Amino acid sequence: LIIDLSHIASNSQALRQDGPQWLGFVGTGAMSDDFCVVCAEPLEWVAYGACGHKETCSKCVARLRVVLEDTRCVLCQQSGGAVVVTRFSGAYTATVPAAEFPQLEARAKHGDLKYFKAADAYFDDEQHYNTIREMCSFAHPAISQPEGGGPARKFRSLKELRRTLESEQGLHFCAICLAGRKVFISEQVAYTKADLAVHTKSGDVTGPMAEAGFKGHPFCTFCRKAFYGDNELFAHMQSTHEQCFLCRRAQPDKYVYYRDYTELEGHFRNEHYICDHPQCLEARFVGFSNE
Repeated sequence: LIIDLSHIASNSQALRQDGPQWLGFVGTGAMSDDFCVVCAEPLEWVAYGACGHKETCSKCVARLRVVLEDTRCVLCQQSGGAVVVTRFSGAYTATVPAAEFPQLEARAKHGDLKYFKAADAYFDDEQHYNTIREMCSFAHPAISQPEGGGPARKFRSLKELRRTLESEQGLHFCAICLAGRKVFISEQVAYTKADLAVHTKSGDVTGPMAEAGFKGHPFCTFCRKAFYGDNELFAHMQSTHEQCFLCRRAQPDKYVYYRDYTELEGHFRNEHYICDHPQCLEARFVGFSNE
C-alpha cells in the first residue's frame, strides 16, 4: 500500500509559513484603513502594542494571544509585551505612547484601566473588557444559564464544559477541531453524534465550516487516523512514513509514501536496485536507479 499526496503537497508547503496560517492576506496593502487586516471586518475596537500599529481588531488580537499563544504584532512581527485595547476612531484613536507602556500596570491598579492577564491586555472600556473575557472563557452558546435566555454559562475547564454539553444537550465537540481549528471555544461547532460522523468524513452541510469549504478531515490510511487539514496530514506523512529518494529525485513534484522501511525496501527491490551487502542493508536507504 502506498499513499500519493502530490495533489496537496505543494499547497501544504506554501502554507507552512512562520506565523499564523490564517493571516494569509496581511501586508498586501489591499485593505482599507477602517478594516481589520486579519478578519476584514470594520474596525470598532483595536489592540496595539508599543509599536503603535492599530490595524488589527481586539477580537483577532485576543485570538492570537489566547488561542494561538502568539504575542507578535501582525504588521511588524514585534514580539511580546502588553497591548492596549481602545475604541477605533481613525486618526483620532486614543494612543498611549510607547514610553508610557511601563506605567500601564500602575494605571490598572489605580482603576484607570482593566487588565486581562490571559491576553496581557489593558482596556480603557470595562464593557468591552468583559466582552473579550467572555469570548476567551470556557463557555458555549449551546449551554445557556439554567433560567434560560441569559448569557452562556462559564465553566472552570474545557473538560467540564464538554461533559455538560454532552449530558445536557447531547452535543459533542470534534476533538480534531479542538486541537486544530484556532478559534475561541465559544466558536467551536457542537454536533450530534450522527452529524459529527458526517463532519469528520465529508464535512458540514451548514455553518461556518461549510461556508469555509471544509470537506472533512483528511485520513492517513496507514495509521487509521484523521488530521485537521492537508497541512497536518502532510506534516505527519513527512515525519512518520517513508519516501523513495530515487523517485523523488526523478519526479520532484510527486509525493508518494510507504508505511515503513520494510515496504519501502520492497519498492527498492521491485522498481530499483538495492545493495545486498550486510553493511548496506543495515544502513538502509542504499538503493540505486540502475545497475
